[in-house]
Amino acid sequence: MARLAVSRDNLRQFYDARYSARHPDERGGLAAKRVKDALAAIPIRVRTLLDYGCGQGGWLPLLSQVFPGARITGVDISEVAISRAQEQYPEQQFYLMEGETAPLAAESFDLVFSYHVLEHVYDLEKTVADLARLVRTGGYLCIIFPCGNAGSFEEKVTNLIKNGKEKSITQETRFFYEDAGHIRRMTSDAIINLCKNDNLMVFQEFYAHQFWGAINWLSKSDASLVREFFDPNKAVDPWAKVKLGGLRFFFLNLLTPMMHLYSLDLSAQIRQTTNNNFKKYFWWCLLPFKVVSWPLGMMLDMLATLEWRYHKYDNNGSEQYLLLQKI
Repeated sequence: MARLAVSRDNLRQFYDARYSARHPDERGGLAAKRVKDALAAIPIRVRTLLDYGCGQGGWLPLLSQVFPGARITGVDISEVAISRAQEQYPEQQFYLMEGETAPLAAESFDLVFSYHVLEHVYDLEKTVADLARLVRTGGYLCIIFPCGNAGSFEEKVTNLIKNGKEKSITQETRFFYEDAGHIRRMTSDAIINLCKNDNLMVFQEFYAHQFWGAINWLSKSDASLVREFFDPNKAVDPWAKVKLGGLRFFFLNLLTPMMHLYSLDLSAQIRQTTNNNFKKYFWWCLLPFKVVSWPLGMMLDMLATLEWRYHKYDNNGSEQYLLLQKI
């Protein structure tokens, strides 16, 4: 993967360009269940809530559902995202970041929620200090972002790849396949220790994607990512090359096409294809394969759900959900 094409000077332009290209907000399915479960562990009544790095406001419906009656505010670095969030949720207040600081008063919120933001910020210590500033004493911070702990399926794959744990533009460690905007992938101990410097003490920890969660999202990803993820030409040794080649074959020839079919709304495709009989025939021909994909897709969804239910306290996941209290 190409070296990170983002810097401190172009962060706003980088994310404005993404949102201008209709960068999707993935806020449903099992991801929403995990977030909801994590937020349900907060033991106080939340009256004021900040979505730090709110993007286009994709989490607002769920946040409103979990904390009915709470006054929800959003802040983001992207002007495009803030404009769209304000357009979609005119009853809420949204603010544009001033550099790397939120233009909001200190100790203003019972809860600050941050979903997949900390891997993107340039100055992590400054951002954590800003998060701590915004939470009232006794309030809570919920941060969700990639986890670099050992033992997850994804971390094990990085051990099979040359330079599987690469250095970003800030010389911090990240996994080789990460999104272009990711600057770091931290262990839970590292981020918890950093938060202690700002009087944020861990209250609860949850983890996802130990194994089945990773298999689930990978099998639903683009084939180009799967090819890169299991590239045998980058293997550290011959045995690793065999493993990567086998996994790549299995995903590209079975899991990925089947899971894409499982996620595809074939009936909608058939209804929308009105002037092309050949294309409509093609969609009808896929119907038997769609039927075959259902058991596999439902099984993987179920296994990922059960993994979260019974193993969310196991810290060998590739995604971390940390609840911290300001003391």
